Amino acid sequence: MPTKVHLAYLVPVYVVVRNDGDGAGITKVVVDDEADLNRGEAFDANGEPLPHDDPSVIEAKTLVEIHPGQADWPAREFGW
Repeated sequence: MPTKVHLAYLVPVYVVVRNDGDGAGITKVVVDDEADLNRGEAFDANGEPLPHDDPSVIEAKTLVEIHPGQADWPAREFGW
């Protein structure tokens, strides 16, 4: 089942991790200079908060925080 998780960080940077069934990959990195963020908050594609123990959140955080060298990072974009 496809998943898409938006992780929000203090930097403030959003990292979008998508899994279409063939493994998680980083699809977008967005800098938001107006955000007031907490480390590692997770949201679905509609902006709804996701719990920290959601399997898709765990998968996304593992890729971004623990194994960032295993992913191809896209070019940075400014704004949504």
